[in-house]
Amino acid sequence: MKVSVRIFSHLNEAQVLRYWREATGLPAENFKKVTIPLSRSSTGKRPFNRLPFGVVQISINDTRLYHRIMGWIEGVKYATIA
Repeated sequence: MKVSVRIFSHLNEAQVLRYWREATGLPAENFKKVTIPLSRSSTGKRPFNRLPFGVVQISINDTRLYHRIMGWIEGVKYATIA
């Protein structure tokens, strides 16, 4: 698994990475370089600090693990409906 983290310029990179490492339980070597996107079009349109830990994307490069996780998600989805 590889983890990409996108943060905003006002966030502390070390704090955000610590948060996501604890939340995911993944080691530091699974994390790619943190990116800070620049979007002039959305500047000032959304509430400041709406995403206090940025955005994370987890990539799974193992087909068997991917299907196992998707099965867990389906199981949770149907368990909450019933």
